[in-house]
Amino acid sequence: MELLRKAVGDSWLKPAGYDAANMTRAVSEEEWKSMDAAFNDLTGGYMLIETSKEDMTKIEKLLNVKPGFLGTSVMIKTRERCCQKCGRENNFLDVVSTGLRIHKAEFLTDVLSGKYGPILNTHQTQLCFCFDCGEELPEQAAKYSSPKVNESGKHSSEYRWVWRF
Repeated sequence: MELLRKAVGDSWLKPAGYDAANMTRAVSEEEWKSMDAAFNDLTGGYMLIETSKEDMTKIEKLLNVKPGFLGTSVMIKTRERCCQKCGRENNFLDVVSTGLRIHKAEFLTDVLSGKYGPILNTHQTQLCFCFDCGEELPEQAAKYSSPKVNESGKHSSEYRWVWRF
């Protein structure tokens, strides 16, 4: 519970639809499209970083799912490319490994598979930690993540989630 308090803080106000057990919120199709469209807005110093194939394999092992489960690479939208302590490139592996500090792998697998429909992590300033060294990433790191979009502008998988850290 102490890690959860550290991750989300003590004074956070819960939005409508808040899932107290999992800190997520199902969203309407309209809100989903709005967040999905905003993901590609790189103003304010944001950049998109694609999670490497090697790190996607590590994610699948952490979640205990079969290879290829995610079906596509995952992009993160961040202002911080690398961990300031060890230099590892910030990507979705950091988000998943941080999520596993609080959630069970089965829950994350259900979210990523679309079991609950369009999902947003409802916390605005959640901490994220480097997968390699465990260092807390700075506030500007790993703010959003979403499945990679293909050439036609559509997500190359059926997964419908945006994870916000």
